[in-house]
Amino acid sequence: MTPDLHDTVLTEVRIGWTNHEATLSFRRADGSVGATIHGCSRVVLPRDEPWGPSSSVYAVKAGRSERGGVRLELEMQSGDVLVVEGASLEWAQWD
Repeated sequence: MTPDLHDTVLTEVRIGWTNHEATLSFRRADGSVGATIHGCSRVVLPRDEPWGPSSSVYAVKAGRSERGGVRLELEMQSGDVLVVEGASLEWAQWD
């Protein structure tokens, strides 16, 4: 289940090239949340900021990609849309 990340801060995006993983870290009032995409095959990280600068999340969509795997789409409050696709998606709550 995709957590509600509206107004959370995207703090880090890490790409593990050799292990085919992408990890996104978010800071919330109740702690940190992470999303790991295993078998990562596509990453789109624009930083155009058409609505102005912001590191906060507006909306999150998680579903199936056209390639048959998973697709995680983050619409940022800056107006940028980040996309990560891969084989599977795992959410974790961190302290």
